[in-house]
Amino acid sequence: MLAKIVIVVLFIAMVISLGVALRHMVKNHGRGDGTVRALTMRVGIWVVLFLFIAIGLYSGFLSPGNSLQQGAEHQRTE
Repeated sequence: MLAKIVIVVLFIAMVISLGVALRHMVKNHGRGDGTVRALTMRVGIWVVLFLFIAIGLYSGFLSPGNSLQQGAEHQRTE
């Protein structure tokens, strides 16, 4: 359950970062470094999210949903 909360929080942070970048673009007409900083933050959040999911799957802390397991079993039976 903790993993799901972390993933949702990181997704929300990404959306907020995109909103901040949009605000800076509209306010400064694309000039200044606020947009670049916000988008850099978004990329950093994405990297953390990707690593969290990859390490979680590798370590067994996260597991694929039931639909993926059913699909794999269906492939084996054909």
